[in-house]
Amino acid sequence: MESIWLNVVDAALREGIAGGRAISGARLRQLIAQHAKKNNLEFPPPQYSNFSKFIEAFSSLLLIQRRDGRDFLVVPADMPELFTAEAVDSNASRVRDDLFRALTQIRNESKNGAEQYYLSGSDELVWLGKDQPKPSDAVPFPPASLEQEILDRRTFAELPASPLSQQARDLLLEALTLPSPLGSFTSIVRDLGLHQHWHRYRMSAVLQRLRAWCNQNHVTWSATWIVEDKPLPNETLPLLITELPNKTVEFSGSDFLTSLANVVTADDLARIQVPLDLVMKVWHAKRR
Repeated sequence: MESIWLNVVDAALREGIAGGRAISGARLRQLIAQHAKKNNLEFPPPQYSNFSKFIEAFSSLLLIQRRDGRDFLVVPADMPELFTAEAVDSNASRVRDDLFRALTQIRNESKNGAEQYYLSGSDELVWLGKDQPKPSDAVPFPPASLEQEILDRRTFAELPASPLSQQARDLLLEALTLPSPLGSFTSIVRDLGLHQHWHRYRMSAVLQRLRAWCNQNHVTWSATWIVEDKPLPNETLPLLITELPNKTVEFSGSDFLTSLANVVTADDLARIQVPLDLVMKVWHAKRR
């Protein structure tokens, strides 16, 4: 592709992601058309039958996430973490499950001395023993480590621009000094209602490590590594109410909280906001 088009696409893409999130294919097309016009270029070039084929020619500049039944998303090749920000239609994205587990789940020891490899031909992770023959497309995949997981959490707690108060930062950092730092950190995140913030940051950190691994091993980024984070089905409250028995159920405060704790999920907890003084009261009570 001619350098003039590389400059046009790069300028349009950088303008499109100025808001800190992935840009839709339709919006990128508009911006490229504007920049092409400024440079007296015919857009799209005659040799490309459609915009999708045109944009795929710039794999060195950008990453594409295909989505079923909807427009694709695009980010600069050096900023895959933007896929995890809220997308233009409010649905975020995440790293594919097998890659995410490999990069975040710590194993005390490998499977009988086996190590994990990525096979580019079949786009999959496999375990291969030291004495097993390695396929020509096998690339060692970085294992998760306790040190890296703690570093990710400490960086999150110390982010200069974040919704965390100083008290929340102190609680998160203190959790990382305890005998079970990862579990303690997760408990604080849940108690403070920071699940969504932490989830988004963690996905961003994992994406950056994945991109660094690609660069170090000359592996081509695959669009299959980013999948759409499907929202939970909407529950219809009026329907639930009509199915309740026609009687009044009375709860005391403690009974209600006990019953609630038995039925809520992690996603439900992320929607609950608890005053920080109560969170600290619970936290200090646990440490006694």
